[in-house]
Amino acid sequence: PVAVSAIITAGYARLGAAGVEPLCLRWEDTDGDGEPEWVGLYLRPGESPQLAAFVLDGEAWHDLRPLEKEPGKEDYGLGEYPTCELEVRDVNADGRVEILVRGHAEASIGLLHIFAWDGANYALLAPFEGEAGVRLENIDGDLADEVVVGYDAGGGLVWEVVYTWDGTNYAWTWERYDWFHLDRPHAYRTDTPEHAVISFYLAVDDRDLPGAYGLLSGSTR
Repeated sequence: PVAVSAIITAGYARLGAAGVEPLCLRWEDTDGDGEPEWVGLYLRPGESPQLAAFVLDGEAWHDLRPLEKEPGKEDYGLGEYPTCELEVRDVNADGRVEILVRGHAEASIGLLHIFAWDGANYALLAPFEGEAGVRLENIDGDLADEVVVGYDAGGGLVWEVVYTWDGTNYAWTWERYDWFHLDRPHAYRTDTPEHAVISFYLAVDDRDLPGAYGLLSGSTR
């Protein structure tokens, strides 16, 4: 207890000296050396405040930085709003620990940044941005989560792009339609042939067999 208290006191003293007021703070082994480090999130002040992330390893301070945006594109950084959505785990089953920082921007834009220790710095493995959110899902049961990025497809639908870790990068795997909102019952759109087909397969995926059957034409039934 005395050692833990001393560690906490030293950690907060270092944060205070840096002028950082953490939104959340965790004591985790982030670099695989068997010793925990402080990892946390805070809101960087300014005209347009942005979410910021860091690792404090003893006296060594490491900023977890997103990619710089290309000119003309919106720069949300790690996020526009305060949040405590922070995970430290081996998300892609590659044998090393990753740091996952989730953020949010505008009305429904989801952000996910994945970092990992490369022996010298916390490198950005991949950034994801989806106007209809970003989530993790173990689709194929291989113990490694895929990243699902959503885009608003209109009419209560979302177009999802699935990315899978290939050992080096997160690579495009496949795409699919899904519901924008999870609440039910869903309205099956049939105003166009494309919407009718999409509605049918979403009904089947929802195991709404009466709903799927009702979308079939008389001859198809």
